[in-house]
Amino acid sequence: MENKIEFSKGDTVRVNSGGPLMTISNVLSNNQLECIWFNDDDDVNIHTFDMEVVFHDDDAEWIELEDEDLEEVEEEEEEFTANN
Repeated sequence: MENKIEFSKGDTVRVNSGGPLMTISNVLSNNQLECIWFNDDDDVNIHTFDMEVVFHDDDAEWIELEDEDLEEVEEEEEEFTANN
């Protein structure tokens, strides 16, 4: 039996080939993860990845989000979920 890495909402991950630190916002069926992150312009990005293409980044540094940033993330996540 193959060992599977477990992912949970709130885990920090990166794509295997590199890239920004992302937070898992939802664990979906079919081994899919919905991840959110900010780009260099502080825009919120949301994308779905296969579990096999990301890894846990336990060395990530945490930053505090301002209330308006958190609200923007939640709005973007709701919009993404409604459209997919």
